[in-house]
Amino acid sequence: MSARRARAVHVLLHLVVVSLGLDIQDLDPLGTPGSGTRQDEPSPAVDRGLHVAVLMGPPSGGAVDLRFRVRPLSGKLIAALRFGAQTVQVLIRRETPADVPAVSIVTAAAFAKPETPLPVEVALLDELRTCGAWLPELSLVALSDKGEVVGHVVCTRGHVGTAPALGLGPLSVHPDHQNRGVGLALVHTVLGAADALGEPFVALLGSAAYYSRYGFRTSTDYGITAPDPSWGEYFQVRTLSAYDPALRGVFTYAEPFERV
Repeated sequence: MSARRARAVHVLLHLVVVSLGLDIQDLDPLGTPGSGTRQDEPSPAVDRGLHVAVLMGPPSGGAVDLRFRVRPLSGKLIAALRFGAQTVQVLIRRETPADVPAVSIVTAAAFAKPETPLPVEVALLDELRTCGAWLPELSLVALSDKGEVVGHVVCTRGHVGTAPALGLGPLSVHPDHQNRGVGLALVHTVLGAADALGEPFVALLGSAAYYSRYGFRTSTDYGITAPDPSWGEYFQVRTLSAYDPALRGVFTYAEPFERV
């Protein structure tokens, strides 16, 4: 393996490893498990820097075998999610312009209610894509083994005062593909990508019971206040490697969140 290829593999592996809650020093330059792997953290199974696997226990009980296959130099991740005897394989990659219509359909299906057949999240995504807070490298889609877009996640630029940070959402998975780990793969991957880009933290509004599995905690634990204090424990933060505890104050989402 050339030095350039080895470096590319290691960078991509770092993205995945960080997203799984491990430290990069737990891997040697070839991506094999090192002596630094802690027993209380997910344990990686790596083959020459190309595969990472982690065994997790979902709240519903049972084991989820989440495997990422890294395609060197492409930035694509394949997540194979196994629930008992069932295996679901999805490809996680950056959104392209050709994906936008399918992402809108998935978002509408994921958030639709009888009284709101066209959810506000669809318009929100359209507005976010045209504002300065849009970060193309953090808009990711999940593709089924048939090449269909079945999920989407995005992080956009937010701030605490003048300090940059990230806001996660919307996160959507088509109803036909929910409860199969697609959202799990999307969130882990976007967190890893955000960390690799040197972002300090990711904030979101959502269920504490659900998002705590990704390491999110109530924002006030870090001295970060929600845009609306009434959100309480539902406004959460996941700190990343570049986080500075001195970063405190009110979090501000990208402007479209305020008016859509």
